[in-house]
Amino acid sequence: MLEAGDPDWSGGENPNFVMVYGNPAYNFIECYTIAEIERIEDRIDAMEHGDERDALEEIYSANVVNATVDDTGRIVLPAKLRERFGIGGEAALVASLNTFRIWDAEQYDAQKQVRSENLKSELPRNPLSLLGKEAQ
Repeated sequence: MLEAGDPDWSGGENPNFVMVYGNPAYNFIECYTIAEIERIEDRIDAMEHGDERDALEEIYSANVVNATVDDTGRIVLPAKLRERFGIGGEAALVASLNTFRIWDAEQYDAQKQVRSENLKSELPRNPLSLLGKEAQ
């Protein structure tokens, strides 16, 4: 995913991506490929100037960290992000379609358990039915 989403990537190099940490509603760091964050920036750039655009620029432009995967496949989290999101000894990397999220592992496990219980009552027996006939 990261290699395909990094237009400057070539074989033998480590892919780049962006860590977004500006959304105050999130207890996790949302990570985007370079291509995906550029699509978001283009959409924000197309907006009229105003409060909504300012808010999105703050989240998706001002509060980001450019990152790369190291030679061993690890991601180094800056201290300010570890502190802000309470990421201690272990982090959980969680896929989310075209992004991935970095959580404190304990916080994620607790959230996942609560969410799983809620989903039992919220979702139909076959969750793919929410996508419509073409997905079944």
